[in-house]
Amino acid sequence: MKFTLKIGLFLLLPLLLWKCDSEMIGYEGKDGVYFMMQMPPQSGYGEQERWEYIDTTRINFASVPGNDTVLPIRVRVMGNVTDYDRHVSLRVLHESTAKQGEDYEEFNLNPLLLAHERQVEVPCRLIKTEKLAKEELTLSLVLELQANNDFVLPLPWWQPFGDIYGNPMDSVNVVRHVILLSNEIRIPAFWPEEYWGKWSIKKFDIMCTLFSMTLDDFNELNRGEDTRARIMGQNLDKYLKEREKDGKTIYEDEPDENGDLVKMTAGKNI
Repeated sequence: MKFTLKIGLFLLLPLLLWKCDSEMIGYEGKDGVYFMMQMPPQSGYGEQERWEYIDTTRINFASVPGNDTVLPIRVRVMGNVTDYDRHVSLRVLHESTAKQGEDYEEFNLNPLLLAHERQVEVPCRLIKTEKLAKEELTLSLVLELQANNDFVLPLPWWQPFGDIYGNPMDSVNVVRHVILLSNEIRIPAFWPEEYWGKWSIKKFDIMCTLFSMTLDDFNELNRGEDTRARIMGQNLDKYLKEREKDGKTIYEDEPDENGDLVKMTAGKNI
């Protein structure tokens, strides 16, 4: 019995030493920070802590209601929670093509991480500008965390574990985050020309505003909603005629083959 007990303690000793050593490592060194930006699973549900980490956030305004959206930039501490406030430092890299005051509003690059908190969220308001609405282009806002008196950058890369964490073969940069702004509009699978007239990006943008819809909402429509499509066409026709009556006729962006302006119209079967 004593011999068995000695064997058990002998086998258990390395494990206890490893555990003790691991705990000590967790408290060594200066606390660090990293971007905790994630992608929700397709269902949109599940434990948020387990959502996939990403180093690029794509904002397609065609799928966003209105002309702006606020993205929370989340930064988390790797290390200890303290009983005093600390500052996080970010910077916008020169390679960014989005312009402050035009494509995004100025935001706090030195947010305060409050005492007893493990993370801070910095709201960044992104704007759908006229150039983005008319042109097929993608703008970038590139952010990078900076070491300061409160934090270092001990974790430049995150290796996913698979499952909803992401592909374990990919590495995610968690000190540099890229926000891509676009307005990628493609004609929905269901576009009843007999009610809505010919497709154009300008008309689609007007209809999104008129009906408080996004590209995703249009993509969910189908031919089984013929009545709804006809009513939408009637409202579009009413809107266009009211604008014309007020002397504010809406023309398509593209002229006809003769170079003349083309008045925007709804379909013929409304």
